[in-house]
Amino acid sequence: MYIKKVFTTAIITLFCLSASFAKVDLPKNDVEKTAAEYEAIIDGLKIKVDSLAEAKKSANSVEEKRAINKELREVKREVKEVKRRAGGGIYISVGALLVIIIILLLI
Repeated sequence: MYIKKVFTTAIITLFCLSASFAKVDLPKNDVEKTAAEYEAIIDGLKIKVDSLAEAKKSANSVEEKRAINKELREVKREVKEVKRRAGGGIYISVGALLVIIIILLLI
């Protein structure tokens, strides 16, 4: 019983560790930006969103509103992307999470 448990744990660990790890190369200009610069970019985009919302209210035709909505969605996506880049964060793969859980269970 003990050997089966150890063997299963070893197989799962080897399977998880054999996965290839993706390497993300950030462009040089993104690495050099500070948090204050990201905040300035986000503030500028928020002002643009507010102006587009005002333009949407004053638009007369349906085509104008659709064009403004499309541009508004694009700006909101850009804001999310900038926030994602500014936030950084720690990402744990599923394999690493399984290994951590297994190690904690064995302790």
